[in-house]
Amino acid sequence: MAEYFENNTAPMQGYFEIVSEFISMMLKNASTDDVNDFLYETGKNLSERFPVRTRDSLSNLHLEVNSLLSYLGFGTADIEDISNGIRIVHRNIKTISNKKFADDWLKSFSVILCGLYNGWFRQTGAPVALFCKIEELHSPDEVVFILKKRS
Repeated sequence: MAEYFENNTAPMQGYFEIVSEFISMMLKNASTDDVNDFLYETGKNLSERFPVRTRDSLSNLHLEVNSLLSYLGFGTADIEDISNGIRIVHRNIKTISNKKFADDWLKSFSVILCGLYNGWFRQTGAPVALFCKIEELHSPDEVVFILKKRS
């Protein structure tokens, strides 16, 4: 979002609060499935605007993903190959000031991240059958994702 503003070094906290308020209002006025579909597509669209270029190794992809996450202000990720897929531990997710909405925010932002990770892994040539799933939510700022074939 900062790219649209002249002074893009200014803190983005106020804009972050606006986005969290939008999501809160969406959850109050639409079904969870509809909101999640929208949020997932948002993440997927972000992966197209901020694509990965690495296709040679998981360790290089790990570095590039963290560079993009840092640029976007989305936290950091540890990415590892596991026997049945890819495990991503995403940390340092921005927390919001509205403590009553904190759990819903973490769940909603995690759906955005699933779309983002799916998009990035598709760009590397990963099979379409590989799908992001939220494995664990660790409030307030950590999520574990698994990318594996749908069962």
